[in-house]
Amino acid sequence: MGPTGFGGDRAADYFAAHGLNSPEAVEQIKARTGYFPSLVPSVPPTTAA
Repeated sequence: MGPTGFGGDRAADYFAAHGLNSPEAVEQIKARTGYFPSLVPSVPPTTAA
């Protein structure tokens, strides 16, 4: 997982270490690497004055 969002292998490892014991849920967390960044639109390069 990159520096933004909350998913991927590191997040799945964290949840598993703190009690998440569902293999299906761990796989879903691993798969959501781009979910949270996709919720925010990109910032326009310039703004009209």
